[in-house]
Amino acid sequence: MKRIAKYILVCVLCMVYGTVFPDPIFRNLNTSDGLKDMVISALYKDVEGYVWIGTGSSVERFDGVRLKHYDIPDRGSKTKRVNALAEVPGHDLWMGNYQGLWRLNRKEDRWKPFRSDVIAGKVNTLLKLAGDTLLAGTEKGLFFIADDSVKHVYVEGNDVFSENEVLAAAWAGEGGNFWFTTPKGLYRFDAGSRKVVVIGRRQEGEVYHSMAMVHDKIFLGTSDKGIVEYDVRTATFTRFVDVGSNVISSLSTDGNDLLYVSTDGYGIHFISVSGRKVVKSILHKAGDARGLSSNAVYTLLVDRDGLIWAGLFQAGLDYSLHQDSVFTTYRFSSLFDSWNKLVRTFSMHGEEKLIGTNEGVYYVNEKKSVVKHFSQPELRADLILSSCYYQGRFYFGTFGGGVYVFDSATMSLSDFDSSRSSAFLYGQVFCIVPDREGRLWIGTSSGIYCYEGNKCVAHYDAMTSRLPGNIVYGIFFDSLGRGWIGTNKGLALWESSQKAIFTDVLPESSLKEGQMIRTVYEDTEGNLYIVPTESAVCVVDRMLREVFALENEGLFSECMAIAEDNDGRLWLATNKGIHCYRKGKRMRSFDLADGVPSPLFTACVPVKDNEGNLWFGNSKGLLKWNGRTETGDDFLYPLQITGISINQDALRNPDKQSDSLFVVSLAENERNVTICFSDFSYSPVESFDYEYRLDGSDEEWNRLTGKSSVSYYDLPRGVHRFVVRRAGDALSEVTLVLRVASSWNVVGWLLGILIVGGIAIAGYIFLRRKEKSVPENNIETPKDKYKASKLTDEECKALEEKLRQIMLEQKPYTNQNLNMTDLARLVGISVHNLSYLFNQYLNCKYSDYVNNYRVKEFQRILEEEEGESRYTIMGLAERCGFNSKASFFRNFKRVTGVTPNEFLKSLRKKQQ
Repeated sequence: MKRIAKYILVCVLCMVYGTVFPDPIFRNLNTSDGLKDMVISALYKDVEGYVWIGTGSSVERFDGVRLKHYDIPDRGSKTKRVNALAEVPGHDLWMGNYQGLWRLNRKEDRWKPFRSDVIAGKVNTLLKLAGDTLLAGTEKGLFFIADDSVKHVYVEGNDVFSENEVLAAAWAGEGGNFWFTTPKGLYRFDAGSRKVVVIGRRQEGEVYHSMAMVHDKIFLGTSDKGIVEYDVRTATFTRFVDVGSNVISSLSTDGNDLLYVSTDGYGIHFISVSGRKVVKSILHKAGDARGLSSNAVYTLLVDRDGLIWAGLFQAGLDYSLHQDSVFTTYRFSSLFDSWNKLVRTFSMHGEEKLIGTNEGVYYVNEKKSVVKHFSQPELRADLILSSCYYQGRFYFGTFGGGVYVFDSATMSLSDFDSSRSSAFLYGQVFCIVPDREGRLWIGTSSGIYCYEGNKCVAHYDAMTSRLPGNIVYGIFFDSLGRGWIGTNKGLALWESSQKAIFTDVLPESSLKEGQMIRTVYEDTEGNLYIVPTESAVCVVDRMLREVFALENEGLFSECMAIAEDNDGRLWLATNKGIHCYRKGKRMRSFDLADGVPSPLFTACVPVKDNEGNLWFGNSKGLLKWNGRTETGDDFLYPLQITGISINQDALRNPDKQSDSLFVVSLAENERNVTICFSDFSYSPVESFDYEYRLDGSDEEWNRLTGKSSVSYYDLPRGVHRFVVRRAGDALSEVTLVLRVASSWNVVGWLLGILIVGGIAIAGYIFLRRKEKSVPENNIETPKDKYKASKLTDEECKALEEKLRQIMLEQKPYTNQNLNMTDLARLVGISVHNLSYLFNQYLNCKYSDYVNNYRVKEFQRILEEEEGESRYTIMGLAERCGFNSKASFFRNFKRVTGVTPNEFLKSLRKKQQ
């Protein structure tokens, strides 16, 4: 999604309309995250999406997940504290500190001093001017840097200007003119005449150490006098808005109307320049773990994407997590809030809404400001499964409490056809659907009932019809009037012309025989989407001639519901989040950063209202997608490989060939690698969702959630291609080519051949003379690989027992991203020794060892915890640690000798 600066837009709306926008959620970076210094003095976001953090002693690069450290070479006793960071076209990154001006050497990946013979003193500010010109404000005056040349600014008619220290600068953006401050006051540089004009001497006690320009107003930050405003038109100085503190540490602007202010002691403030008032204050609050960590803010960056970055004094860095309002959780004034309610069904009629949850049903009438909640003992059951609006009243079905009718005119409840007590008083009612002819169809645990008015005109079950199963989960009537029925044992079709139910109506299908069908959905082109529980969504054309599985099977295999928006995009709500699918093109997933409170969606039938909004049931509330909100198909930043850690060393930058191709060359002894990547979304880690594979190692895409790095050990020599992408999005693929060298070069090979040949000849002569053969026990064994390991059999036995206890008690194998490094850390041994334990003592692969436990856990839950009634097969497999369907089925068959479905069938027979 194109992540525009929506946060800033919200601020503007708040200013104009006086509404209240929510406090941002901050994450803190500190030494535990790898930050080398807790005093943050400068911040900059480059064109690729990296955030560069200047501290009291170093520069750190942040990609939204991890930090990469850049040390500053020592140049004597002067402090290394970073004062400014800037970038000019050509990807040149510059840094100014107390020791001078520095430029990042991309090839060597380190800072190098720039023209220290000319710029030898402290650099306070860096300002990018027109083109690729950089302005450096130093203790010796102003310097222009362009094309590796340096020009010193002189003041006509005065002594050399370098005697005046430049503290801050701001560019007017017109004709190359800019403004700057010194300890003496405010100045303007006229690009045409190349003259410096004195604007105003400082008032007594005022030193302007920070500045920002908004249209024709210049704002100056002081250490003890607050904010001073200079009006260019009237040439007057006045005190500006009081923010509650006179200690202003930094000023910046959105270039439009907002002034961003940080203070040393009283947090952050957004000021409307036109309104001359504070529209938002962000302050540290005791006990608020998600808020600002400290009110001592040394530097502030509100980046072009709307995120807030606060450099703190001795408290590290705070940054606001990306938050879009693509989805909102429904609430109505102070009377009703669906937050944290598991919503299973939703129906609406005009301003009236009926919301079915695990704790009863809620009726909301926004026009009349009425909210009514029904639950036990008024209801026979609190679990509401289905609902619809039919002939002026709401109908809803429960799990174990039958069907109710709610009349909103009288605000009264009544039973539906209590003469059928078993079905409509105490049964499970999974769907209630009206057809085009005005009939009402009710799917229950005892088949289907069809009503015309108050009369039951048909009842279908597995005994009296060809209905494949008695438990009916979904009924859908398509544009041709056909009734599609999803049951616990397959799919059926009701033909209105014959008033009969048929099966086997599809051509050769990818649907597994006898599996549960949740629902069927038809798009505007007449394609039918059949949603099963154990395989991918199945797509059938209107005439039932062609059938195929929807692509991205891994994402859509646990689909719960489908809806189409007004632009023809499909929205698939699953047990792994919600995905927007543009047919035949690409898919976009949404997460916490987009307003989705939980990845777990329910089988609630989505509703599209008259305005094009889509409503979905989620385990954390009733979610609404505003049909006018831009979802976007493009991301602001491409996914990138941000570093390679080799043998657990510091990150190394790969060679970037293009936005989608990276290359790294590895020595023969550099075969343990961790590949790091980022999409620079700066969203919560738990919302990360990627897929990756390594050619020659991974046969299929591996799912990776909650992480953005992958580790490989003992990579074979040769060339490998690692590919990663956002889950399901083929257009976001990025490739890393890993070239693992052999320790032999051409000369080495030739020399080796000569040496080996000589040894062979000498050996042959020796053997012929001695007429002896080499004893079998002299043959080199695979254990030579581990000759550096000094584990005895007794130690291996103890480690095996310790590992077994950890696997049984802590169950680390349930972590889908568990790797050998993580497991070695839990056991308290090196990766090398753990590898020895698996390969030489236990004689098994690490992956087989871990997957054995996952399979056993899967069997245990099914046998001991009645897991079948609580999970789908893949839902349970993922709970046990498997991250893909193929891996689960392959390992289950390897361990048990049967497929999961065969095991499940045998288990059912035992339990009967």
